[in-house]
Amino acid sequence: MKTQQGSLALLLLLLAGCGGGDGKLLQSTTVEPAPLIEIEAPIAVQKRWSSNVGGGWGNDEIRGLQPVLQDGRLYLATPNGQLTILDASSGKRLQRMKAQRISAGPGVGEGLILVGTREAKVRAYAEQDGQLVWEATLTGEILSSPRIADDKVLVRTLDGKLFALSAADGHTLWVYTDSVPALSLYGTSAPLIYDDSTVLAGFDSGHLLNLEFNSGLPIWELEIATPSGSTELERMIDIDAELQSAGHNLLVSSYQGRLAMVNVLTGQIAWSHSVSSFNKAGYDADAGAEGQVYIADEKGRLTALNATTGELLWEHEQLLNRKLSAPIAYADYVVCPDGEGYLHWFHNHDGSPAGRTRLSGRHKHATTLVHEDLLIVHAQGKVAAFSVP
Repeated sequence: MKTQQGSLALLLLLLAGCGGGDGKLLQSTTVEPAPLIEIEAPIAVQKRWSSNVGGGWGNDEIRGLQPVLQDGRLYLATPNGQLTILDASSGKRLQRMKAQRISAGPGVGEGLILVGTREAKVRAYAEQDGQLVWEATLTGEILSSPRIADDKVLVRTLDGKLFALSAADGHTLWVYTDSVPALSLYGTSAPLIYDDSTVLAGFDSGHLLNLEFNSGLPIWELEIATPSGSTELERMIDIDAELQSAGHNLLVSSYQGRLAMVNVLTGQIAWSHSVSSFNKAGYDADAGAEGQVYIADEKGRLTALNATTGELLWEHEQLLNRKLSAPIAYADYVVCPDGEGYLHWFHNHDGSPAGRTRLSGRHKHATTLVHEDLLIVHAQGKVAAFSVP
């Protein structure tokens, strides 16, 4: 919820509790999750390593704290400011440093580790020794990870702005401002830098923009979600999920809107599928004959689509009300975490259950990454790596 609408923010906080993301609506906290079904001949999922990188999470849903995998190193942050670097293959701790309390990050690159705060601060720390290099004060809360490339740091703020900052000292290079609806979700979608020449960003208005990297000038703009309905809640739309790169295309999901496959160069929509989701889409270029796309909607429905045509391949409701996080493609499977601490494994060709394992107890949000033959999962400070034969 945006800060200029205090009463509406309170309303959303009272209604929140449905899962997948920050300030979500429309599912009562009293709704029971779908029961777990028995899986015949489940696959043997092996836990290769695990680690606990710190606490400070409380009951907060902080989707902006997303692990980053780069050059075989896994970078993680906790709300209380603990920054940890692990070897992604072994889980061995390589480095730990202490920052101030944060709400977004880390962003990693050019020797810096970048974080954001609810007090509108961006802080850059030296990866080598953890020393603060610079701090910049922006205009709104920072709830998604900063991105860095080619001496620029890109940051989204809750007040509808996208900032480009100098990676050297944090001074502002340019700012793009989008309109902010009276009612929207409490969160932002992180920008995606494409080919070090453009930056793509989703906004609360339901618009997706491609901006020139050096100037911030728009190249093209698309409406991914369109308000409809008679009440403000019915008309509320947003793009809060991370954008998913798919070659020269981009997958963007939206709340009370659609999932769209967009050509990055032209801004043309190849196909779209009506779905309301807070989650990043999963993408597997090698699945099936033409690649596959996976999306978990706000109610817990898991769907697979043909990546080239958008044709529905399979869909099931076995995980309804289980507060799903984003699905990910791994080997011949689709893996989807839920809010009860389970990882659900499905065969990618037909969506049939393949296995189930557990990372931890209940949590608000989990993030999955693939490194070599490992599936790495992070949920509120607990991180583990799994593999299958």
